[in-house]
Amino acid sequence: MKLSLVSFVTATLIILYGCGSTPDTVQPDKIGITAPPAIPQSYQTMVDFGIINASDANEVVNGQRTALSNNLGKFRESALGQLTDGGDMFLGFAIAQLFGGGVSLTDFFNPLSMFRGNQYENHLKKTFFWVEVDENCDRECAFKKIKKIVASAATAHTENLIKISEKGDSQFNWKRNYDAKTAVREIDVFGTKKTFFGKKLSKSYANNLVIMPEDYDSYKREKAFFTIWDAEFKTVNGKRYFGSKITTRESFTASLHRMGNYFRWEYDNSQTLGFAKASETYPDFILIETQNCISQFPFRSRDKVIRTCQGDLLINGGKVTYMHLFPDSNTVRLQDSNLINAKIHDARSEIFTEQEWQTLLNIKSGETTVSNQL
Repeated sequence: MKLSLVSFVTATLIILYGCGSTPDTVQPDKIGITAPPAIPQSYQTMVDFGIINASDANEVVNGQRTALSNNLGKFRESALGQLTDGGDMFLGFAIAQLFGGGVSLTDFFNPLSMFRGNQYENHLKKTFFWVEVDENCDRECAFKKIKKIVASAATAHTENLIKISEKGDSQFNWKRNYDAKTAVREIDVFGTKKTFFGKKLSKSYANNLVIMPEDYDSYKREKAFFTIWDAEFKTVNGKRYFGSKITTRESFTASLHRMGNYFRWEYDNSQTLGFAKASETYPDFILIETQNCISQFPFRSRDKVIRTCQGDLLINGGKVTYMHLFPDSNTVRLQDSNLINAKIHDARSEIFTEQEWQTLLNIKSGETTVSNQL
């Protein structure tokens, strides 16, 4: 049974300040974590496809478990600050408030140290895409399936942009192209990969549905919405996939063609949310974006440089999951711009068992916890 706002606040205040005249009842700032860590499904997917190995994924999980459990008091405060009027946890980012409130993951554990070697140098600075296909599906068949997925994502992407504009939350006026016959079309972009005989190996798709506002894209050229580069078939856990090669020789495997968060947050977030909505209809595709970071000045400011990131994220099974493999992986207004009700998930909610979450928050079984609200 879910807690009401009043009851949850009362319970949490008791946790934070103890029970009055008995100082020894105040909860400690650390708890013993004895259960083996569970690797979040998003991390496990990266392991399965050979992007990272299992031992490094486990080390990231252990580091994050330690950072959270050692800062229990601040975590409780951040959880309290995430309550909505109904008493539920705010979707996806209760945990992020802990790190946004002055606690840094790098104060306790820096996963960058294990990803700086040659093994990962070019694995974790790119985007990957795979779609599950039948055994008798060839390249043409696979690309047809990809085009349907991209069309669905472009449709949701356009809807979100227009809603942002209608809400008055963008300095640009986003409009729908009502003359469009199809959601996406195939286009040629710079760097299109071809065989020696001129046959294209990569496919790029433009979004027909949205009209780009004047001066939004300074390059004034046709913009791809999504590209899949030189794809191949591979079998993972008994399932056949078509998509990105896992190699350090290639600079690109797939591309969302970001406009560049911080300034273009509405376009970039709508891409993420659009593919998340598409995965509700097509749960058999996987999109992974890692360490996609941009250093830039904030809007109308030259006082400091802000480093913002789109990744690390995984889109699959009807939701976008933020993996936090890198400390700089902060979203920019993602929750504010989610006007199409896409599902957003935080992988850190999976690194404790349900019993551990109850211990962390000191609440009874059956009541609302962070883990069952994310």
